[in-house]
Amino acid sequence: MDKNFFKGAAIGIGLTALGVCFCNEWKKTKPSVEEELKNYVLKYRTDPNLRKEVYRLTRGLQNGIDKIRSIYYYMQENFDYLNDPAGYDHVFSPLHLKRVGAGDCDCLSAHLATLLVIAGYHARFVRVLGYVFVEVFMPAYMTLALPHDVLRRVDNKLKGIWIPLEATAKDCDIGYLPTKFRRDVAFGRYFTVDPL
Repeated sequence: MDKNFFKGAAIGIGLTALGVCFCNEWKKTKPSVEEELKNYVLKYRTDPNLRKEVYRLTRGLQNGIDKIRSIYYYMQENFDYLNDPAGYDHVFSPLHLKRVGAGDCDCLSAHLATLLVIAGYHARFVRVLGYVFVEVFMPAYMTLALPHDVLRRVDNKLKGIWIPLEATAKDCDIGYLPTKFRRDVAFGRYFTVDPL
């Protein structure tokens, strides 16, 4: 055999091994979905353009439920659901999300939670069966105006309720959650992001 063949094979094997090492190292350092979503909110909750957007959406609304609905309906009207490309899971920036007008459950939930946190609400992400949605906290005094059919979870420690907001849903009111997730919510992982 030719010397160049073995030299080329050795280089190819070396590059493959380097690629495998790099991929394994990248997997170790890539943040979890929970960290990525929480970091998104922490990074963008002071963004002046998003703050203006929230002010525009909630200006003149006195009722907290109306403010939450306004933000939620804005998400439904302006963003569509779009799967991430296979093997690529990323939470896009607000600028990218607005430009594309679509994102997966991670992207839309992160954006919705950020807008709610800017508006002064506690928001938390719920991860169930590889899917993410948002819950917003409402103090007990705000819940009196809620329709009785709204899905809610009582939080005795905080003295209020958590209402699910499904960021990928269309034409739904607050408290909507697909039936396939309702029974699994009790087993979901929760992580909360506090308001400013």
